[in-house]
Amino acid sequence: ALGTALPNLKYFSEAFVATRHISEMIERVPDIDCDDNRGIIVALFSLHLQGRGLYYVDSEGGRLKGMCFSAGSGYAYAY
Repeated sequence: ALGTALPNLKYFSEAFVATRHISEMIERVPDIDCDDNRGIIVALFSLHLQGRGLYYVDSEGGRLKGMCFSAGSGYAYAY
């Protein structure tokens, strides 16, 4: 029985290592502070989005449809 399982030992060890890496990724604490509202504005990057792909969602989850919103670079919201 051991002789037939021996060729698969490599795959079991690789699966064990992969499981350990996945567990470390799941349990890690990110360096990003999600409660910090200041954010980072990159001065060299400029982006302006406009169109129907942007939409407004209020605090209750309601979405405004049929409007055209615009979001400039450095803003977390559309206006």
